Amino acid sequence: MVGVVGMALVVLGGCRRDLDIPPMEVKVVEAYGVKLDAAASPKRVVYVLLRSLRDDVEASQAWDQAKKKQAFQTSFALAAFQAMSHRLMDTPAILNARKGGEADAVARHVYDAVDHWAPIVGHYIRSFEADEQAATAKMTEVLAPDGRTGRVYVDAAHDSQQEDPAKAQSVTLVVEVAREKGVDGGEYWRVLKLGYQPRTKVITVSAPSRG
Repeated sequence: MVGVVGMALVVLGGCRRDLDIPPMEVKVVEAYGVKLDAAASPKRVVYVLLRSLRDDVEASQAWDQAKKKQAFQTSFALAAFQAMSHRLMDTPAILNARKGGEADAVARHVYDAVDHWAPIVGHYIRSFEADEQAATAKMTEVLAPDGRTGRVYVDAAHDSQQEDPAKAQSVTLVVEVAREKGVDGGEYWRVLKLGYQPRTKVITVSAPSRG
């Protein structure tokens, strides 16, 4: 289990700012009327995540720091801390930070990764449904054969009211998930990474004429 990290001093772009990093603990999360315990499916976890990310973006737009902090804390609590930390261990940024004596380098990078989730999806938040059933209807869950990792594909759009796909700006959000051991010994689905499914380009080839 990843340990608890308190206040961290971070240098970003030459500026120093304090980060109040919440405990990196995997446990039951309750938000938006949903209890994400060991029995919660990846879809339910992603549903709550998208709700919190929408709240995060809207709070930023409204300059509501209290609401933004609450939304971020929910998103952060849904992170796959162990899997994310494992991926970071041998990266140049972490190795260099540790050489410089920065013991909390992994925690800071995990925090930074989660902090980028809201900007990643910000253009499409209007299509994130508040109703759980409506939201999960837009999702496709695909698990690895070992049942330890998986992906949730989410249909999203900038303006889902538009019939023209080009104007709707439809995309497929890909949420990578992983099973994580909790502080209570149970296992929980948690979020590892957000991205988008690449668009495939259709090329039409005309058949040669037969003269």
